[in-house]
Formats: sequence, C-alpha cells, structure tokens
Amino acid sequence: MAIMINVDGSTKFVRPSNEKFTLQELQSLVGGNIEKLKTEHSCFVFDENGLNKGLKENKLASAYVAAEKPGLSSQTLVGVVLMCDLDEVN
Repeated sequence: MAIMINVDGSTKFVRPSNEKFTLQELQSLVGGNIEKLKTEHSCFVFDENGLNKGLKENKLASAYVAAEKPGLSSQTLVGVVLMCDLDEVN
C-alpha cells in the first residue's frame, strides 16, 4: 500500500488497481509526467516538471527522503508525492 503525501502534510493510503501501479495511475496521482526516486526501501514518485510548474515544496516527503537516504538530504520534492514499496512500481 502506498501513501500519497500532499504539500499541506496530509496523507492518504492508495492502492494500485492491480499488483503494480500503471503509468497512468501514477501520472493521475501526482498530476503530471512522473519522476521516480528510489531508496533502499521505498520509491518516491512525483511530477517531473513540478519545479517548472511552480508547485509548492512537499516538506514531509522531502523529510522522508532525507531519512531514508541521507546523501539526498538536499533533495527538495514538490507537489503531490507518492511513497510506495519498491515492488509496487516498475
């Protein structure tokens, strides 16, 4: 089960329609073309054009990335971010 993290810090559990999220499902959840950032335990999916679109910083998702992969502590995620298990995405 994945967690959709909104920029206001609210979260919602979401499930793929099958075993893995489809590209269309991921694009729909994050609101655009996707970019994936994989850590040892999770995959973070977000809008690859979020900065260009002027989306707000997602502080909670950025903190999760920093906790899971300290080398990426300066990575700022914007917009809606989907945090899912590695086996839920291709």
